[in-house]
Amino acid sequence: MPVYDDWPSLLRLAQDIAATPQVRPHLIVVDDGSSEAGPDLQILARMELSGEILRLRRNVGHQHAIATGLCHAVAQRFEGPIVIMDGDGEDRPEDLARLLSSLAQQPYGIVVAERARRHAPLGFRVFHRFYGSIFRLLTGRQLGFGNFCALRPAAARRLTYMPELNLHLAATVLRSGLPIGRLSIDRGRRYGGRSKMSFVSLSDHGLRSIAVFGETVLTRIVIAAFWLATLGALVLLTVFAMKLPGIASPGWATTVAGVTLVIVVQIAMTGLLGLFVILCGQRSGPSDPLATAQAMIERIEKFGGE
Repeated sequence: MPVYDDWPSLLRLAQDIAATPQVRPHLIVVDDGSSEAGPDLQILARMELSGEILRLRRNVGHQHAIATGLCHAVAQRFEGPIVIMDGDGEDRPEDLARLLSSLAQQPYGIVVAERARRHAPLGFRVFHRFYGSIFRLLTGRQLGFGNFCALRPAAARRLTYMPELNLHLAATVLRSGLPIGRLSIDRGRRYGGRSKMSFVSLSDHGLRSIAVFGETVLTRIVIAAFWLATLGALVLLTVFAMKLPGIASPGWATTVAGVTLVIVVQIAMTGLLGLFVILCGQRSGPSDPLATAQAMIERIEKFGGE
């Protein structure tokens, strides 16, 4: 679970997890470059919880922090399932058992929480629906879930070999090809305070998910540009066919042909640029999330028993 200067919420979440009889996890808390030192580790130990706090060298952002924690968990070779959740209370501890039970009973590599109900302002819900429509239009996929999920060790290991993991967890899960189980779970209320996600941050988060499917998006743009250019060429042929026998009024054919030609050239340039970016992307080598995570961790503070 990633934390950025929200330690009171983490303590309350830890208390709720400790009070959940069905699960007794090993916690991996990723301190995403917080300016505050955080809680006394003895407080967490007295809750009869074990775990560690990964102190990152700097703030890397919510998704990169999740990727760092997941890579660390995989590197430790834990044998049990791995759960990813936020530390602000919106991912409820009472739902942990449901996720783990579904993962154990179904032949899925990962089970994700699809939000049945959200406690969010109207503006956020409208933006989220708009973002979902844009994502589906550009990628041909439907997201429908966020960070709250449970993974088998093999599935978690596969994700850590995908360089897109540092950008957006949920989109990377979609791209991974893993069999995904979906569980309808209500989103909880924040323990306190307000979300640090501004409109700019939310927009950046959405663009990151689309960037995971960058080649797919560009390919769809190239195909759309081809069909639009073809449509423009048909319009030009129609204009000339009307011009030759004198059906079109004077000046009309020239104006329509000129405007259409400009649009066709712009569309063609967009398609060629997209094709060029795709080819360049295929030649560039991917990064290594595991090595990046190891370099980003400044120190590890452990608490509780093993």
